[in-house]
Amino acid sequence: MGQAGPDGSPLARQALDWLLEMAQERGTGLAWTGRADDDELDPTLYSGTAGIVLALLEGYRHFGEDRYAQAAVRGARTLAAAVAQEWPLASLYFGLAGLAFVLREVGDMLGDRHAAQATVNALDLVRSRFDGQRWADQFELLGGNAGIALGAARAGDLDLAVLAVTPYLAAAEPTAAGVHWEVRAGVPARFHHLSHGTLGIVYALAATGHAAGRADLIDLAWRARSMSSRATRPARTGFWSRTPTRSTSRNGSSATATAGATARRATPRPSGC
Repeated sequence: MGQAGPDGSPLARQALDWLLEMAQERGTGLAWTGRADDDELDPTLYSGTAGIVLALLEGYRHFGEDRYAQAAVRGARTLAAAVAQEWPLASLYFGLAGLAFVLREVGDMLGDRHAAQATVNALDLVRSRFDGQRWADQFELLGGNAGIALGAARAGDLDLAVLAVTPYLAAAEPTAAGVHWEVRAGVPARFHHLSHGTLGIVYALAATGHAAGRADLIDLAWRARSMSSRATRPARTGFWSRTPTRSTSRNGSSATATAGATARRATPRPSGC
């Protein structure tokens, strides 16, 4: 067996402490901008307060220091305020689904009732904005249905998760290798990576199908997974060949945390695949 690597805890503590130093007071809440040199507050999971609250929760879980939990609760108040002001986007990384996911984590881990109620309010807003097919031009993980399904499932609303992924059944485009989708309205190119492509949709279909016991969603995930595998296999370049890198935004761990929290078990392979 190989030797254990160096303990990253000191570096993690320094990063968390820096985030606390950069927090902006907003009444009883805390808020952050997307960059240190930016003046615009950002509540999102992708580049703002929601992602930082998630990191603070992980810090509290690891170090057991109340100051991280207290800051997470105060950050959640800012997220609840964004929900009350009806943040205009519904998506996981840029909108209400991401806020709901993080608010649910705060409510569950720290027993914060206000965060728990804000989770319900955020999910109600997301549901109210569904047009029967989608929430925006984006139809993938970061900005569209796939991410909303993952966020809703983790936030405790499996019905909304199923609602979000069901349109993929009718919208799938068959190919010789499997299926794929138009991931942004009006864009002719078809992408196969995780954030804006087929793999992100595969992930949402598999996770939601497994949680809801929907064999049709799982089967579609396997068909699309075959497409992605063939599309990326020959050259061994790009997405599959690179060593994963960290985001340069403050909350670069949020994507990893989201993925780990939303699907913890392998999806069973359907017969015939």
